Amino acid sequence: MLAEFDAPATVYLTTYYVARSGLPVPNVMVPYLLWQARGLAAVDLSSHGAFTEATDLTSESGRALATRRIVEARAGDTTDGKDRRLDALAETLGLDMPAIRLRRHLQLMTPDEVRDLPRGLVDVELHTHRHRTPDDEASFRRELAENAAMIGDLTGRAPRHFCYPSGRYRHAFLPWLRDAGVLSATTCVTGIAAPNTEPLLTPRLVDTSHTPDATFAGWVTGAAAILPQRPATLMD
Repeated sequence: MLAEFDAPATVYLTTYYVARSGLPVPNVMVPYLLWQARGLAAVDLSSHGAFTEATDLTSESGRALATRRIVEARAGDTTDGKDRRLDALAETLGLDMPAIRLRRHLQLMTPDEVRDLPRGLVDVELHTHRHRTPDDEASFRRELAENAAMIGDLTGRAPRHFCYPSGRYRHAFLPWLRDAGVLSATTCVTGIAAPNTEPLLTPRLVDTSHTPDATFAGWVTGAAAILPQRPATLMD
């Protein structure tokens, strides 16, 4: 479809789970499993986190609370340990985890799939190795370097553009990005870039399944940019 409409795309790729093909990303798989079990009004999750009573998964707030407790409980686990916990959670919820894995829900591309992306149509760019933006400079630079190294190995080119994981950014990151040779960085701040926009704080539209068609059309045409917007808060 991209080729049909001559629409080049950029994939901002976090690489830790690319190197671990076949494993779903746990922090997004947990809420997905809870959503799949959203018909359960009282489920015992005491073996998965700090739960003292049966949990109601029928509400979005109940699932959000359960997600937070489960993710916090396994924060110190190894990658394999987190993956085993997903199997255990799915069993508790009565879900078929092997089938979910087979459909590759919430898995990233494999190294071969990244290599096979059509050159000239899809660019692969930076998104940190572990999908995080540490506040200390050494850790931040290491995230960029590991991410860039793997993307370079898979694509044969050096990535020069960046997307802040979860939209989290600080002014302190800007000189670190410049020193790493990054030319632009996208935030999750809704807007249209102008000639005087700081390239390392580029706004964009985050289009989701909840975005109304009229809102999407407004940003595509540019009309939405002239309407009042909530002020963005820089995370400093």
